Amino acid sequence: MGIILVVDDEKSIRMTFREFLMGDGHEVDIATTADQAIPLLKARDFDVVITDIIMPRVSGLDLLKTISKINSKTKVIMMTGEPNVETSTESLRFGAFDYLFKPVSKEKILHTVSNALRTKRLEDEKSRLEQENQKYQESLEELVKERTRELRKSENNLQMLLNSIPVGVVTISRDTHRIKYVNPEAEKILGLPQEKIIDSKCYGFLCSSKKGEGRITDCGKTVHNEERIISTATQGKISVLANVIHIKLDDKEYILESFVDITQKKDLEKQLHQAQRMEALGTLAGGISHDFNNILSPILGFTQLILDDAEKGSEMEDDLKEIYTAGNRAKELVRQILTFARQGEQEFRPLKISLIAKEVFNFLRSTIPTSIKLDLDIESESRVLADPTSIHQIFMNICTNAAHAMGSNEGELKVHLLNYELSQRLNFNGFRLSPGNYLKITISDTGIGIPEDQLNTIFEPYFTTKKIDEGTGLGLSVVHGIIKKHNGAIFVESTVGKGTTFILYLPVVKRTNGYQNNDVESLPTGSESILVVDDEPPIVKMESRILNSLGYTVLTCTSSSEALQCFRSTPDGFDLILTDMTMPGMTGDKLTENFKKIRPDIPVILCTGFSKKLDSQSARDIGVNAFISKPVAKNKLANIVRKVLDEVNSSE
Repeated sequence: MGIILVVDDEKSIRMTFREFLMGDGHEVDIATTADQAIPLLKARDFDVVITDIIMPRVSGLDLLKTISKINSKTKVIMMTGEPNVETSTESLRFGAFDYLFKPVSKEKILHTVSNALRTKRLEDEKSRLEQENQKYQESLEELVKERTRELRKSENNLQMLLNSIPVGVVTISRDTHRIKYVNPEAEKILGLPQEKIIDSKCYGFLCSSKKGEGRITDCGKTVHNEERIISTATQGKISVLANVIHIKLDDKEYILESFVDITQKKDLEKQLHQAQRMEALGTLAGGISHDFNNILSPILGFTQLILDDAEKGSEMEDDLKEIYTAGNRAKELVRQILTFARQGEQEFRPLKISLIAKEVFNFLRSTIPTSIKLDLDIESESRVLADPTSIHQIFMNICTNAAHAMGSNEGELKVHLLNYELSQRLNFNGFRLSPGNYLKITISDTGIGIPEDQLNTIFEPYFTTKKIDEGTGLGLSVVHGIIKKHNGAIFVESTVGKGTTFILYLPVVKRTNGYQNNDVESLPTGSESILVVDDEPPIVKMESRILNSLGYTVLTCTSSSEALQCFRSTPDGFDLILTDMTMPGMTGDKLTENFKKIRPDIPVILCTGFSKKLDSQSARDIGVNAFISKPVAKNKLANIVRKVLDEVNSSE
C-alpha cells in the first residue's frame, strides 16, 4: 500500500479518486490546486501523485517539474480530459510515470497506481542494493587498508579475510592481467573451481575480448556500483554490480574487483519495462484511433452519399468504390492497432479463413526474401466463428517467425487448410477439443528448427531467440491466447536443421443462416426530428446529409453547450439525439445526463471514435439507448436510428 496525493480542481474527481484508493488500502491526501499541493509535498514523502494537467494558476506540468525538485522518487501520474499526443509526450519528457485520459475507470486508476508503486519499490530495492553493496565496498576498503598495514607481508591472512566476504571477489595482477585470487562466492558465480580460474587471463571472465585492453584495469580508477556483463561457465553472460579498487601487496600492484549477480533483477526490470511499453502503446493507440476515426468518418460517409448518385457501371462509380474500399481498410487497420494494444473489441462472425490466408500470402510475397518459396494449399472453404483481425494476427505472427527462421537462405513456407473430423475428446497442453468438425491449418517452414528443450516454452510471454531489436517474445504467446479464445488448439512439431510445423484446429461453424450482410439490405427511413451533436463540422455535415436522405428532419450543433441550449429551448421538438462522446467542454456522457434531466424519455445514441471510459453496458447505465463506434457506415447509422426510434415508440 502507498501514500498518495490527488490534485484536481474538481471536487467530484478528488473525492472519487480518494474513495477508490482508500478502498484499496492506500493512504490518501487531496489538494484542490498546485499551490495547496506544494506544502503537502514538502511536509511528507508521497509515493504517488495524481494530478490534473489543466488547473488554475499553476498547471499540472509546472507541478510535475516542482515535484521532481522536491522528491525525484515520487511517481507522478498525469490526467487530462482532452487526449493530446503533444501534451502526453511533454509530460513523459519531464518525468511523468503515466498519462490518463478522463474519465478514468476505477480498475484503470488502481492498475496504474499499482504499477507506479511496483516501479517505485523496484527502484527503492535497487537503491538499497547499491547502498548495501557500497557498505560492503567501504567495509572492504577499510578492512584492506587496516589489515595491509598490519599484515603487509602476509598474503595468506588477506585471502582469509576476502574469503569471509559474501560477495564475489577476485584479485588481478596489474602487470600480467592474470587472476591471482578468487573467493568461494566468485567461484560460484563464475561456475568454475578456483584451480581453473587462478592464473588465467582475466579476459575470459571479467574483461572485454580485446587482449591488453580489458576494462578491469580502468586506467587506475576506482569504480563504485557499476553494472557490467561478465562471462560464466554455467550461465553464459550475466549482469553484475561491480566495484573496483587498486591495492598494493608486497610492493606489487593488484586490482581487486567485487561483484554481485543481478541477472534476475535485470530480467524482472526488462519484463516490467516491456509491460509499461505495451501500456504506453495502448494509450497512444487509443488517442490515435479517436482522431483517425474522426477523419475516416466523413471520408466513408460522403463517399457513400456520392455513390448513391453515381451512374451505375460508370467509371466514377468504380473509382468511388475503390475509395470506399481503401477507407474500410484504414478502418480495419485502426481496429488491428487497438486489438494489439488490448483495447479493441473483438468481433466474432462466420469467417472464411481461406480469405485471410490469401491476403496474408499476398502481403508476404512483397516482404520476405525471394529465395523463400510460398505455397498456399486450400482444400477447405469452411467457415469459423472468428474475429478477422485476430486470425490475421495468427497467420502474420507464425509466418513472419517462419521467414526469420529461414533468413536469406532458400526455403519453403507452406500453409495447408483442410477439413478434419475429431472422433474423440482431445486433452493436450491445456487445450480441450470436443468431438466434431474442425478446420485444420498447418504452417510449415524449412528453417533452423526449434531445440526440443525449448518446445514447451515457446508460447510463454517474452520467450524469444531473436536479438533485442528483432522481436519482443510476445508473438507466439499472443497466438496461443487467440486460439484459446476461439475454442481451438495449437501444437508444434520441429526438428533442428529441418524445420518447424505449427498445427492449428478451429471449430467449424455449423450454421450461418442467422447472419446477414447489412450492406445489401434496404435502408429504413423515417420522418422524425433528430438533433446531431459533434465538434467535427465534416462529421456533422455528413451525418446530417445521410439522415436527411432517409427522410429525417435534422438540426446540427458543433458544441455541447450549443446543443444543450438548443434542446433546453425546445425539449419536445426532437425525437432523437445523436451525440459524439469526446468533445471539448462537456463530453457526450455528461451531455446525455443533462438531456435526461430536462426530458428523461428522450432517446440518445452515443457515437465515438474511441473511448476507454464507456462500453455498451456502461452507456446504457446512464440512459444511452445505443452505443456505436466511428466510422459509422450509412447502412449501420440508418438501421440503429430506426431501431432506437421503433423501440421507444413501441414502449409508449
